[in-house]
Amino acid sequence: GTTRDPVDELINLGGITWKFIDTAGIRRRVHLQEGADYYASLRTAAAVEKAEVAVVLIDSSESISVQDQRIITMAVEAGRAVVVAFNKWDTLDEERRY
Repeated sequence: GTTRDPVDELINLGGITWKFIDTAGIRRRVHLQEGADYYASLRTAAAVEKAEVAVVLIDSSESISVQDQRIITMAVEAGRAVVVAFNKWDTLDEERRY
């Protein structure tokens, strides 16, 4: 389903406990006026502010959008380390993968 409220999980990696938070994606401005999506975007922005590292998930079957760039910029301006991850990589043909 669609994540609206942040969902977190504690994971132990190499003896260090990390908290991973799955947040709502931030929708394009056109959709932000809709109640639940607007508040989900505020909770996502708050989670980015608290994070040490922001993992930004990009749909590789589409071009990187202006909105994707805004989200990355938000994390960078908050002084967070950023990891850009791509999903749906398996849907790309060989030429587009490289």
